[in-house]
Amino acid sequence: MRALYTSSGKQGQTKTDLSVATLPPDIVWIDMLDPDSMELNCVERCTGLHVPRRDELSEIESSSYLKIDGETLYLSTPIVFEGESHAAIATSVGFVLARDCLITVRFQELTAFRNFVQQTQPADPHYDSVRTFVRLMEAIVDRMADKLENVGSAQNEAALFRVNEQRSRAMSSVLHTFINFGEHDAS
Repeated sequence: MRALYTSSGKQGQTKTDLSVATLPPDIVWIDMLDPDSMELNCVERCTGLHVPRRDELSEIESSSYLKIDGETLYLSTPIVFEGESHAAIATSVGFVLARDCLITVRFQELTAFRNFVQQTQPADPHYDSVRTFVRLMEAIVDRMADKLENVGSAQNEAALFRVNEQRSRAMSSVLHTFINFGEHDAS
């Protein structure tokens, strides 16, 4: 596990005994980063919720992306992030949203999650699982929008460069023709 977040927005790193039967009652978000089977089993035992495994989150079928089981929402989605080589890479992220608890399962550090944690106000009196889920989704959408905007800007710059390059070639061709015309005219 990576971190537990309480209803006051405080984060507690989990060097927790994985044999516990319960978690503190004010936990509203369990953020799991590359969890092992012991961590997954501990969270399932403590919450009574199924926590999706990597293979479940990576399924291609769209019917596996969103599921409602009783009062619990299960959502899996690919999220694009920038890898070490600065290439765009997709990773699967799972969300389990229950009335009292949000569980996230991911396998990469994601800027949207880091931004969300840094921007969350610990004194927010409305810090609960649903608001946490909605605000985390906003952070993910904001991050993707920023990335798409950067891609659009880069494409516009590349297109402008190509247009300017073509204009330069055309101007060079005209000048070359003009110079050659002048040389032929002088003879």
